[in-house]
Amino acid sequence: MMFPNAMMLTTTTTTTGATVVHRSSTLCFASRVDANDLRHQLQQIHFEALSTRAKDVIVVKEVMNLVISANKARQRLLRLSETAEKLKQRAAVSVQAGKENEARDLLFQKKKIMQALDNTKSRIELLDELSAKLIEAISLKERQLVSTVSSDLEIEKEDGESPVRVMTPSSENLGINENSEKDFLNTNNDQEPQERTDESPTGRETLTDDIEEFLQSHGIDNNDDLISSLTGLTSFVDFLDRVDEHLNKVEAEVFTVMKFSNLILESEERPTNPKVQQLMEILDAVRHIRRRIAVMMQTEAER
Repeated sequence: MMFPNAMMLTTTTTTTGATVVHRSSTLCFASRVDANDLRHQLQQIHFEALSTRAKDVIVVKEVMNLVISANKARQRLLRLSETAEKLKQRAAVSVQAGKENEARDLLFQKKKIMQALDNTKSRIELLDELSAKLIEAISLKERQLVSTVSSDLEIEKEDGESPVRVMTPSSENLGINENSEKDFLNTNNDQEPQERTDESPTGRETLTDDIEEFLQSHGIDNNDDLISSLTGLTSFVDFLDRVDEHLNKVEAEVFTVMKFSNLILESEERPTNPKVQQLMEILDAVRHIRRRIAVMMQTEAER
């Protein structure tokens, strides 16, 4: 779902005996965000995060047990090394004393201890390898969890399937819009009543034709819903009111997305999360446009 391009529209209509200038404004169209689906997705992500954390706790305990076992094996390795060295010294003393049988027994015991020493070394290497693999698996799971949460919170400006899409007009269109507003304000007072009183069926049909021609010339889909929503307007104030109504829905939807996004973010992560910052920028922009529309409507009402 998306909010299509915020488009600057300026239309000039020429009829018999009158020139009607339609003031440029901003068109912003929004499609509804399914709040229930979004809530379900966020709850599912939160559940997966809790499950992953529980599994990570179990894996961490296993790593700790492996580390403890490896430390015990190292201590046993030291004791075996000391015992083997003592047996070697005793065997040397027995040989010097002429006790060959005793020396032979001592050397046989030393051989067994050396075999146990080799087995302990192999066990230590295996435990260290398992610990390293488990630690690597924990890091991988954490990265996958962060990536999953970030991708589900992603609200890209250029993604047509994202919940929100905002496209600002180019600087060229802004320049055209500002010039058109100045031209409209500089028109004489004789033309202004004609603009406000041009509500006849012929004037409406001409406005509809101009809108259709503008949309086709700019490669915009000329669908029936868009045209029907515009043909129901009888004045510029009605048009501003219609735009404000759409923006009100946009503001509510963005606020809802922010509200549910905060459910899966820690309090210290919210100010620094780039997705939350983008949502706040979008919300501020929508509110700023609505304030401008309110001022424009008040100005039109006072004329």
